[in-house]
Amino acid sequence: MLVPLKDKPTSEIAFLLEPPTPSPSPAPSDLASVPPASSTESRSGPRWRVIVGVAAGCSVLTLGSVHALFLLCRWCRRHGDRGDRSKATLPAVEHAVSDGPAKGALTRVASLMWPMVVREAVGSLTVYDYGDLERATSGFSEEQCIGNSSVYRAVINGSAVAVKRVPGDVGTEVTLLGRVNHSSLIRMSGLCMHGGYTYMAFEFAENGALSDWLHSGEEEEGRVLGWSQRVQVALDVAGGLNYLHNYTDPPYVHKNLKGSNILLDACFRAKLSNFGLALAITADDDRGGLWMTRHVVGTQGYLAPEYLEHGLIGSQLDVFAFGVLVLQLLSGKEAARQDDDENGKVVLLWEEAERLGLGGGAGDLLDKVTAFVDGRLHGRYPLDVVFAMLALALRCVAREPRTRPSMAEVLLSLSGMYNWTINWDPRCPDPEGTGTPREQ
Repeated sequence: MLVPLKDKPTSEIAFLLEPPTPSPSPAPSDLASVPPASSTESRSGPRWRVIVGVAAGCSVLTLGSVHALFLLCRWCRRHGDRGDRSKATLPAVEHAVSDGPAKGALTRVASLMWPMVVREAVGSLTVYDYGDLERATSGFSEEQCIGNSSVYRAVINGSAVAVKRVPGDVGTEVTLLGRVNHSSLIRMSGLCMHGGYTYMAFEFAENGALSDWLHSGEEEEGRVLGWSQRVQVALDVAGGLNYLHNYTDPPYVHKNLKGSNILLDACFRAKLSNFGLALAITADDDRGGLWMTRHVVGTQGYLAPEYLEHGLIGSQLDVFAFGVLVLQLLSGKEAARQDDDENGKVVLLWEEAERLGLGGGAGDLLDKVTAFVDGRLHGRYPLDVVFAMLALALRCVAREPRTRPSMAEVLLSLSGMYNWTINWDPRCPDPEGTGTPREQ
């Protein structure tokens, strides 16, 4: 019998395979008293010793592996079932499910699967203890809550942090933010698992969401972004989307770009946030970089026609939403609103912008555009840049996806517009758009 070995035989086995040292020849008188050995016994004796040795070694390895697996499972079960302490020792997916043997088993399986899904991402993040987050947010009190969201202000190690509480699976967001690094993407510093929720800690954006600045009422007249600040925001968002589309491996589509998901830091630099719907798309598959879904999710006014009608998902989905965002920066209007003059009919901003160039001469177009631009700017903007940004936005919201520009092209165009803007009027006290929120 031949026993195949994966590795080179050890010295012990090699010694067994050596031919035995011949014993001294017996005296002729002794030959009669020694019974003759059979040929089968002489050939099989050393080989049986080899087989027994290999079998014993395999048995030891198998028992050791089983014992190690048993200890690992018992450790995971002990740490995964603790309800009164943080799950920081084992990053795990916990679902808000009711008690029950079947659902409890599913939770434990998810807990064991989590490290394999986001092992690389979690390695770069801080795993917080729930008690520390609770103290940092004053027990997640209403006073620390930001707006009507599930995001809370916190101070950890002397630094301001935004803690977001999310139920269910957050694997996509953790995986993406744990691996990427770009100034226009919100930075995630750590996470914690507790009581069926995931608590994610992000850098704190002092000036809140972009939507709060674009759609503020008359009573908040002071919360107005100046023109150069608006161009800077558009440039920042374009840079973040270009990074997602062209410089991550695999490329990602944000899928949920809107004003409330763009945060402004202390210098009014824009940060993309909320990557819960982000989707990784590869360009070398059979779909040509496009995915199809029957489950359409998003915010009205930002969704591209091909996504609404056919469920197509690709990088052009983000380009369309970006075009709507630029129209908001220009006009200060909502992406979708009800028109009181037409019995509450929903008016989409991108469709309204499409009608600007229909009919009339150059004078009518100028009047339409100036009426379209946010009146809170009081005319303090260069008309050439306004027309250029409006033309770029209309290209982005084109009904045919193939006619829309890529984010790399958009970023290049906006860079030129921004350089034009900051050199436009020396009377502007803040040409870089990093100081006061309103230009005078």
